Amino acid sequence: MGDRRAIDGFASRQYGVFNNRQAREAGFDKNAIWRRVQSGEWVQLDHSVYCVASASPRWERDMAAAILSRRQAVVAGASAAHLHRLRGFEQAGRPVMMIPTASNARSELARVIQAKRFAEIATTGVAGFAVTTLAETMVQIARDLSAFRMEAVFDDAVLAGKLDLAAFQPILDREGESRARGLGLVRSMVADRVPGAPSHDSTFLERRLEMILAGTQVPSWTREYGFSLRGRPSRVDVFIPEWALVIEADGRNWHARRSDFENDRLRDNTLATHGIQVLRFTYSMLMSDAKDCVSTILRVGALRNASGLA
Repeated sequence: MGDRRAIDGFASRQYGVFNNRQAREAGFDKNAIWRRVQSGEWVQLDHSVYCVASASPRWERDMAAAILSRRQAVVAGASAAHLHRLRGFEQAGRPVMMIPTASNARSELARVIQAKRFAEIATTGVAGFAVTTLAETMVQIARDLSAFRMEAVFDDAVLAGKLDLAAFQPILDREGESRARGLGLVRSMVADRVPGAPSHDSTFLERRLEMILAGTQVPSWTREYGFSLRGRPSRVDVFIPEWALVIEADGRNWHARRSDFENDRLRDNTLATHGIQVLRFTYSMLMSDAKDCVSTILRVGALRNASGLA
């Protein structure tokens, strides 16, 4: 007949979900499982995953179902970022799980990430799920985020005391010289934030910015544009008059940027009173995601034109 209390035990720990293996452990054979699905007592979520009818259809239930549909799987990517409560991931979205490369990547329940070295991926427990650690999650979401958004998420976690930079070293050692998307950005962000990180040559970065702008649809611009700021001489790396837009290539390390935060904002706010917007690109952004930098500049320019601010 099967032990309903055993099923209830599984379901209570797994957001109402259990899989075929657990049902058989509880003494339900194929026919017994089929009868309970037909009666509406259980709901089939996938070919081998079920939930009790009383389980509410929420994200946690779907995430648990995705994980239980595989022999080996952990919560990863944007779903892990949601469980770690990272900035910008307040909405859960479609479940994301990581599985070994040899496994079938098709799933009706979740987006699937395949990992060649699945056994080496560091995990932790969050809300009853096996979840990639915060550092592992950062590496995964860097594949899909712009440099702008990635730096914001990264810095928010560092300032909140959630993220230990030392946790990245085993990951970077494991990945070696891999050029996987987003990995270069993570490498540079970590290197820029460790104590004693050097500042980058400003002339080099300004030339990098010029090289990125060359051949694009960005209108005529002036390098090292000088102006007076509250009666004191100042300059900006690039000024685009047609868009009333300033672009700064910031070679300072993260700690220097933090210490200069107030002065930077004062200058940006003063320029804003004259109708001039400032975009700041860090070393990581300019070196790892030049295409996104140009895309951001063009989008901002188009918006300023459309709104009459240019």
